[in-house]
Amino acid sequence: MSKHTPGEWRVHTKAAFVVPAGYENAPTHDCQPICALLWPTPLRSEAETRANATLMAAAPAMIEVLRECRHQFWEDNHSHMSEERFAKEYAWLDLVIARAEGRL
Repeated sequence: MSKHTPGEWRVHTKAAFVVPAGYENAPTHDCQPICALLWPTPLRSEAETRANATLMAAAPAMIEVLRECRHQFWEDNHSHMSEERFAKEYAWLDLVIARAEGRL
């Protein structure tokens, strides 16, 4: 299991930071960023950087949902699909979770 900063993450309202929930409006010197992104750059616009930060901020919730989906997928009666398809889809969920946890 990954050991990321716990809790909900948010995008800071004025800086290119992903911060713990509750710090999104804090002064930048007090906001305790989880990560900082560079903007603007010749390669990325402010809008693209904000979209990247938004995706990063959603990561803890997404990994939680993926783990629950994998658990439910295993627990549910999957007799409606072939064993081959079940194995392939379960392996895909495992792969995505492993990547998010830094195991790949």
